[in-house]
Amino acid sequence: MEPGTRRTGLGKKMVEEVFRWARQSSMPMMLDWQATEESISFYASFGLEADFVGDFPQCPGFTLDLRPKT
Repeated sequence: MEPGTRRTGLGKKMVEEVFRWARQSSMPMMLDWQATEESISFYASFGLEADFVGDFPQCPGFTLDLRPKT
């Protein structure tokens, strides 16, 4: 996001809408993305944990797994 749009609630609304869409989908899915270190606390506020394993540890990964538990 552009610096002037930070802390306005726009990012939170966007992420909440993506999560809502994914949860309502008729097809189980897993969302997986990489972010910046500066955004760790933002995604943690959704209950997600940063994953620093991979080719780019400076860009932590996050996962929202909506697949049925077996």
